[in-house]
Formats: sequence, C-alpha cells, structure tokens
Amino acid sequence: MHQDANSPLENDHNVYILGAGFSVEGGPPLVADFMNAMRDSVEWLQAKKRETEAEAVRKVLDFRLKAASAAYRAHLDVENIEELFSLAAASEGNELAQDVTLAIAATLDFAQTRTQMQKLRLYAPSRLANTPGDWDWSGEELSKRHGYYVPYYDFYAGIMGGYFGGGRPAQRDTIVTFNYDLLVEEGLHRLGIPFAYGVCDETVDFDPSARCVREPGSPEAIRVLKLHGSVNWAPRSPERKPTIYGSYQDVLSRGLTPMLVPPTWRKFFGDQLSQVWDTAVRALRTATRVIVLGYSIPKTDQHFKYLLTAGLQANISLRKIFVVNIRSNDLAPRLFELVRGELKDRGIVELVPSDTRAFLYLQGPLFNRALSGGYTI
Repeated sequence: MHQDANSPLENDHNVYILGAGFSVEGGPPLVADFMNAMRDSVEWLQAKKRETEAEAVRKVLDFRLKAASAAYRAHLDVENIEELFSLAAASEGNELAQDVTLAIAATLDFAQTRTQMQKLRLYAPSRLANTPGDWDWSGEELSKRHGYYVPYYDFYAGIMGGYFGGGRPAQRDTIVTFNYDLLVEEGLHRLGIPFAYGVCDETVDFDPSARCVREPGSPEAIRVLKLHGSVNWAPRSPERKPTIYGSYQDVLSRGLTPMLVPPTWRKFFGDQLSQVWDTAVRALRTATRVIVLGYSIPKTDQHFKYLLTAGLQANISLRKIFVVNIRSNDLAPRLFELVRGELKDRGIVELVPSDTRAFLYLQGPLFNRALSGGYTI
C-alpha cells in the first residue's frame, strides 16, 4: 500500500475533540445559558471590585439590545454569545470585540468560581506518597486498594493522557478543543503530564507563569490545541507577539484582555491560531481514533467541517470515530452532513448516547485508554 510521507501510519494515536458540553461540569455554561450567566456575573464582579470586567459585560448587554434590530432582517440569535461575538467582530470594530472577549472571560471565571468541583472515588494500587493537588484520601480500602476522591477533570485528563494506564510505546494523544477555559490544562498540570499548545517561540512569548512546555516540546508532551484561543493567552501590544500565561488571573494582573476568537469569524486569525489549526489538521491526518466529546456540531461553526475534511482526507491510520453526546439522535443529521452515512454502516463512525463522564469511566477499552495498573473506580 502506498503511504503518504506526510501521513505516517499510527496504531495508537487518539485525537479528542472537545466542545462546550465537555466543560459544563466544571462550571462554564453551555451556549444556550451563557448570556444569563453573563448577566448574573455583574453583581459578583462588582463585589470583587473588578469594575473593568463589569463594565465590559454592561457594554455587551447594551450591544445585545442594539443587535436585536438586526434579527428582524437576518437569521441571528442575539441570545447566542457566539453569534453576538461574531457580529461584534464583524461590524463594530476592535473595541467592542475586546469588550466581548473580556466579558466572556469574566463570565467563565464567575461560573467556575461558583461551581464546586465534583469528585469521584478512585482506588489506587497502593497508598500514594505524593498525591496530585486536590486529591483527598478517602480513608478506606477496597481489596487492598486505597481510595481517593479525585476531581472529575483530573480523571478526564488522566484517561485522555494515559496516566492511569502507565503509557504504551505506540501511545500518542492530542486534544483539540473549541473551549476557552483551562479545565484540561489544570488537570494535566496537577497530574504532572507535560502539555504543549502547538505554538512556537517564533510566534508567541512564554511568561514565567506558563504551565505548558515550549515547542518543539518533548515527544511525550500532549498537544492541547485551542482553536479559538484561550483565557490565558494575551497580546501585550499590536507590535509584539502574544504571550502565554499560566492563568486568566495572570492575564488580568497585567491589565490585559485575553486572546479569544469568535467561532464563526476568522478575520482575526493571526499566525498563532493558524499554526494551531495547522497542527490540528496534521494530528487528524495520523489519528487512529477520533473521539468527539460534548460538541454539538453547530451549523454556525463551518470551520469544523473543513478541519475534519482536511485532516481525514489523507489519513491511512483511522479505525474509528466516536461522537459522544447524550442527545446523539439530535446530532445525527448534522454529523452526517459532514461525514458519509456509509461510514456508520461500516462501523467506522459510531454515535454514542452517553455523557462524557460515563463514556470515559466505562468505555476506555473502546479507545485503548482503560484503567489499568491496579487502578479502579
């Protein structure tokens, strides 16, 4: 068989594609609930004396009122923050787009702060000498295994990164995310799993607070590819490269606005995000399995279609595409506008009616990341 030099054969490369539904357990609201969370954030921001962010939220809500008139002539959902963000970027110039960016980041911070991170009970093969932060010993044993209460996103990051399986020689993992939040990175960091953002020194600077490794990073580092930017990335000035920080608070403390890009508007994709998208395409070209978690495949996000098409057209490694969503039946028509229906008949595409938690708990063997090494739930 002819093998494309640009698409080498991989036998255990998982590419996870994460949508808003993946993050919802950690606090970030779904698109349908985002505007209400933004309204709720104002009082909290004012109490925290974060007036700049509160003012940005007020400006966005004023713009939402103004944008309602556009909905009389065009199909526009002004309660959809993604559509509102795109409209602001397209029609109102950079200042309002910056206000929307800051309001989104502040709303995410508010929503995560008021959400108590849930934990599951994980049994380890022995009493752990150095537990990751926020792991609590449960004080009990099961068949000589020691119980710990582990935050959901530590567990999710550990499953996706092979932390609980000890790693295998051919294992490779890439996380592609449409989300702005840091739940995945925080989980990887607590577990001591190195990760990189797919951007190099030529296009970004790295603040000392940054938790990622630089590119080209170690081969063991998981790529976390944030297609629409991140709350811990920020441009310091139009003339200077963006900087990657450790957290949103690190960005705020410098008086900066995060680097976020509306999902339906690619005008502002600079070298940094273009590099991230190119890296995501290359990852899909060698994916053994593609696992879509919590992504609703909205019609407004046309970039996903071309990302998937560009990535999979030369793929010789692909064995399976899992699309995991509790409302998988609703998703089917949109999914099969992107991929051919016969792929389902051939068993390559599988719609899994499950939430993220149940899928990662129970279906690890399907994507070769089952708990092993004495760990159990």
